[in-house]
Amino acid sequence: MKLNKVLALALSGVMAVSMLAGCSNNTNGDKDEQVPATGVVAAVNNGQTGDVKVTFTADATLDSQLSKAINACAEKATEEEVQANLEKIIGGDIVKLNGSLAVGGDFMPWSTSVDEDGEKIVGVRVIKVDANYSENAALNKIADKVDAITQNLVKNSLNKNAQINSKYAAYDYAGTVSMVETTALDGTTNYYAAIVITNNCTVKTATV
Repeated sequence: MKLNKVLALALSGVMAVSMLAGCSNNTNGDKDEQVPATGVVAAVNNGQTGDVKVTFTADATLDSQLSKAINACAEKATEEEVQANLEKIIGGDIVKLNGSLAVGGDFMPWSTSVDEDGEKIVGVRVIKVDANYSENAALNKIADKVDAITQNLVKNSLNKNAQINSKYAAYDYAGTVSMVETTALDGTTNYYAAIVITNNCTVKTATV
């Protein structure tokens, strides 16, 4: 079903790619040639199957940050290498998003762990797709990995044992996504996607 959705986007022209502008002083003499890929926003939004869904949007700042993170690595860099660079570029306290997110962890804290009402927690994940996948296939793999992450998100820290007037943390998510296609000197194509999810936490009182 996801493949059909992505192919439909391709046929409508949404999947067109254009040359990346404003890369960080990289002439690509010894680096991967890069172009930004559009269509990733629709792919990750349409591909979510969990009860809680994050609305992802494109973001020029993340586009630039991901490009810089890739440029700081050797060609064909691993997603871990690009992730480490991206976290440094974004700065601040970063939670690495993975498929094992749970209430009580760093990204979805208990109410007692929320430093202040309205605290923003930033989660980041870089996903790499290589082996010369087509752009459609790469989008599907990225959408699947994002879905595996968002399936673990919940609306709040309440559980069935919550007492009236007890405190709990409510979560409100907002996401951005970027994807860059790189071509190495040997012609190998790699895709790097980055998602940033911000969890806006508020402390509330149970009434029921």
